[in-house]
Amino acid sequence: MLQRFGQFPGYTVREVLDSPRYYERYLVTEDENPEQWCVIRALCPELSSAAEIRLFYQDACRRASRVQFDGLVPILAIGMTRTNMVYAVYPYDCAHLSLGEISAALLKSKQELPPRYCTSLMLDVARTLEKAYERQLCHFSILPCNIHVTEKCQVNVFGFVESAMRCRFHLDSELNEKFDAPEWRRRQEVGVASDIYAIGALLYQGITGVFQPDEWEPRWMGMMDVLNRSNIPGDSLTSLIDFFHHTLAERPSQRLSSYTQLVQALEHLTDELGGYVPKEVFIESIKDYFEPFPPKIAIESAEFRSDSIHLITEEHPVISAEIPSKDRLPSPEHLQGALKKACASSGGLSGDISLDDTITNPVQEQGFETRIIHSSSNSFRTVSPSLRESFTTSPVEILSRSRYQILDELGTGGTGTVYKVLDTTLTEVLALKVLKPELVSDASWLLRFKRELMITRDLNHAYILPAYHLEQLEGLYFYTMRYIDGKNLSEYLHDSPLPLMMSLRILMQIAEALVAAHDHGVIHRDLKPANIMIESESFHPYLMDFGIASTLDMPSYTVAGQGIGTPYYMAPEQSRGEPITVQADVFSFGVVCYECLTRKLPYPGNSPVAIYTAQQSGIFEPIRNINPMVPEGIASVIESCLSPHAMSRPASMRVVLDGFGK
Repeated sequence: MLQRFGQFPGYTVREVLDSPRYYERYLVTEDENPEQWCVIRALCPELSSAAEIRLFYQDACRRASRVQFDGLVPILAIGMTRTNMVYAVYPYDCAHLSLGEISAALLKSKQELPPRYCTSLMLDVARTLEKAYERQLCHFSILPCNIHVTEKCQVNVFGFVESAMRCRFHLDSELNEKFDAPEWRRRQEVGVASDIYAIGALLYQGITGVFQPDEWEPRWMGMMDVLNRSNIPGDSLTSLIDFFHHTLAERPSQRLSSYTQLVQALEHLTDELGGYVPKEVFIESIKDYFEPFPPKIAIESAEFRSDSIHLITEEHPVISAEIPSKDRLPSPEHLQGALKKACASSGGLSGDISLDDTITNPVQEQGFETRIIHSSSNSFRTVSPSLRESFTTSPVEILSRSRYQILDELGTGGTGTVYKVLDTTLTEVLALKVLKPELVSDASWLLRFKRELMITRDLNHAYILPAYHLEQLEGLYFYTMRYIDGKNLSEYLHDSPLPLMMSLRILMQIAEALVAAHDHGVIHRDLKPANIMIESESFHPYLMDFGIASTLDMPSYTVAGQGIGTPYYMAPEQSRGEPITVQADVFSFGVVCYECLTRKLPYPGNSPVAIYTAQQSGIFEPIRNINPMVPEGIASVIESCLSPHAMSRPASMRVVLDGFGK
């Protein structure tokens, strides 16, 4: 059951969408016309509290709302809540995908679009930017999330308001800086040339699957080789190289000088690659990735009483059963018994009835989903029907009485379960990690769980997953952390391998995270692909799970002679349970790099003993024998990390990182 947030007069919040750092997004319906879907994009409370920022956001929304034509997502309304949070309302009248979502879906399915599909899409975007600029509406900050392709064969450009906010207040893009023109990264003046760079960058990634090189990088000279592997017709390769040289140049003065020139260059390029692809053809190639529209929602009647449980069925419009007691939270068994009794007295409705089961009804024909709705107090919320069977009953019931509403289960490990939750107080989507109830009574595990939060919270770094608050409720221990919409590196290695340059970028960023941790006296001790989370749209990595980390000022809580970690990635001295140093993380990092670049483990084995024996031998197949594309210098650094003897490895992760940069 989705609750009414009451923030936006005239609208009912149906879903809280994953939001970027500076904004909050909600999927809503109009109160007067429930079939009219909209998206509300609100400035976050922290920024709304500043009068200058709030007024600028309102003014930017007004300027954008005055410009309307096909290709722009119009602003339907601008408002302010009673708490001074300003927001804009956008239509949501069909299913759509952002360019980032399309790229992620294609990567997962190992599907590639022909180059002319990519140039046709960028041509539509460039034409929209040109029309907007003629009407004095500027963007200057095109990102993958700003380009939407709808199921109705429309390409829309979004984010003009957010771009104006970036220009005025120097807000981060929250994506990899490669999407930003060099002048954005240097915080210099931006303009039309910045959009031209962005179009070039997006086209390069769409065709090759990797980030564009900067002009000062050695890869700039190898651009032709990269494009040559992307099924570019030979007679078009020269034109494509020339296009990228005139869009991705370091200095704005060396790029195309106007949107008109950009459109003309893309038209010429599209013709050379085989002609413009109609949007109907493009949509046909990605139609399987669209979500159903309208979204399914839970229906809650205003007539429903807070002390009743209700069932909507095809034969019986509403069957109600009174909850046994309003003074306490009813158990699922009481609710289920009351509902069965009410069904029997209403005509003998047959079949097993369980909480949160979806019941077929006429409303579903309109795209809605009606569920058994149960409520007693504001703190008692429903759990998604598809999740109840997979959840451990006790933690879920306890969390239902907290401020956190469970949205999904993200994964279960040896120490606990991680859920995607909605913080109903802050209306913010978070990840929440619960310590297994059977471990709460173990003082060492409980202390280790608390230390994980303390360590992660103190390591304030761009590539370390932020953790927030530890809470205890009815004997259940859990803490919240930032929610990342993505998957871990282990899943990528098993499903769809990342391109070489993207893999190297991610590994370097994780190396930076380890350097920061070591500088704070923290040794991770459990570095592995499963503990590296990668955001699906930006591919921004986050190192997580410091549950068995050790620090200089706190003991590690391990028993002498026993190693804690994952055997494939544990340094030999860690397996022996010996005191460890940063060289243990260096070894683990080497194993992760080896696996990421070769899809193999350097020291395989069917048991911990076999793995340890292989590690002690120090014998593995050289990286370049498996993947000759890996630069020789980087391969040498990684292989030096895999020595069975700690003193033979690089002295620190900073040395490893420096080796990657050579």
